[in-house]
Amino acid sequence: MNCHSKTALLALLTLGALAAAAGAKTLSVENNGVDGPNCGGKLGACRSISRAIGNAAAGDRILVGPGVYGDIDGDNAFTSPGDEAAQVDFGCHCMVRVHKAVTVVSAQGASATTLSAGNAPFESLVTITAGDATFGEQDKGFFVSASPFEALTYDGVGIRTTAATAGVKIGGNVVLNTVTGFQLYGSGHLVEHNRAAGNHRGFAVLGDEMTLQHNVAMGNEDGIVVGAASAWLESNAVIGNRIVGVALLRGQEHHVRHSAVLGNPGGGVQVDTFCPGTLCKNVNGQVNLNDIYGNGGAGNCGIINAKNLSLGTLEARGNYWGRPGGPGADPGDTVCNLGASTSNGAIQTYPAELVLDIAPQH
Repeated sequence: MNCHSKTALLALLTLGALAAAAGAKTLSVENNGVDGPNCGGKLGACRSISRAIGNAAAGDRILVGPGVYGDIDGDNAFTSPGDEAAQVDFGCHCMVRVHKAVTVVSAQGASATTLSAGNAPFESLVTITAGDATFGEQDKGFFVSASPFEALTYDGVGIRTTAATAGVKIGGNVVLNTVTGFQLYGSGHLVEHNRAAGNHRGFAVLGDEMTLQHNVAMGNEDGIVVGAASAWLESNAVIGNRIVGVALLRGQEHHVRHSAVLGNPGGGVQVDTFCPGTLCKNVNGQVNLNDIYGNGGAGNCGIINAKNLSLGTLEARGNYWGRPGGPGADPGDTVCNLGASTSNGAIQTYPAELVLDIAPQH
């Protein structure tokens, strides 16, 4: 291909990208909107997020105004005007289904924009089935809560991605009172600036090549649970979860970096602790440059590298353990090596400023 051909091809590609961007539109959702086949544009806002997604095309942006969305009259039927198009006992078994590659964000953030399921027994409140979709951004997410907790099924999830998805972005959301706050299947997702509290599991990473950064997992039973290959966890706050802070149950090449793992009674980071059978072979990873202290377990375990079948090596370097000179007795945390190989390297006191800039801004 000569230079003129290359230039022409580049121009065509650029024009195509510009045309696609020009074709994308923004649809609005408001508490005073009215659902219909043409809502969201010049004719007026939609009332439900579901209707706006139905009216949108791939690449469109949906801007949701402040207020409450879901079962707006509280009758658990989801048949009233403005209710979300929930699939209670069929389909996704969810309240909101994001089935197109659209961007759904709130105008005023999670503190002003609530998704409420009432007492309906959903498997998930939000299910994302489309790759390259976005649900929430920093300062533009949603408050997602099951109230009461018992309304959810055993698998009740706040925000879920399905196995067929790739490249999903989830940001700025707050999930409370579910079985699992964020359940992440698929691959290549970016999950950032979210908060999970009061759930059984804050974040469950069940797909490959996931990145979780600048999230908060606090007051759950388990903070972050990784049950698949290659997770990158960076600049997260995993604090005061009632059992385990971070559990690396299987997979390889996990990275836990620049995070605050504090005050988790069952242990800060546990490797291969709970999973049985052959699923637990060859767990490898790096837990480097974190604040890890105030955690419990047998012997103030900041990291528990558990003995279960054939484990790999956990590298733990450059962490601050709550005391000068590296891991050890109170007031510091230590490494509880129950059979696998642990390389601590040169432990350095890392500044407490790691805890800064990790919470979503609302």
